[in-house]
Amino acid sequence: MGMYRSAQGAAVQMLKEEGLRSFFHGVSTPMLGSMMRSAFTLGCFGIIQRSFSEDPAKPSLWECAASGSTVAMLSAFYIHPVERVKVLLQIQRAGQVAARSSFTGPADVVRT
Repeated sequence: MGMYRSAQGAAVQMLKEEGLRSFFHGVSTPMLGSMMRSAFTLGCFGIIQRSFSEDPAKPSLWECAASGSTVAMLSAFYIHPVERVKVLLQIQRAGQVAARSSFTGPADVVRT
């Protein structure tokens, strides 16, 4: 059996011990990453679609597919390193990093 008897018991105990803010620990970093990823993807899609389309107001299915495929390839170069940093921090917290388990944050992971 785990630390809590149920999800409701965990929520009640968290609320009593740490307050309402305890439900939002760790939310800001993924939210920021998601916003950056979406901004990059949608921004690049618009730019690339305009460069591929003869009429940007009415792009063809082929132009949309080509734009989306190009953005997917570009975003892989941006998203993969960000995901690696996130995963290293997550597994460190779970105690699964053997070589180096003392990352202090995302900047520390990037420096290594």
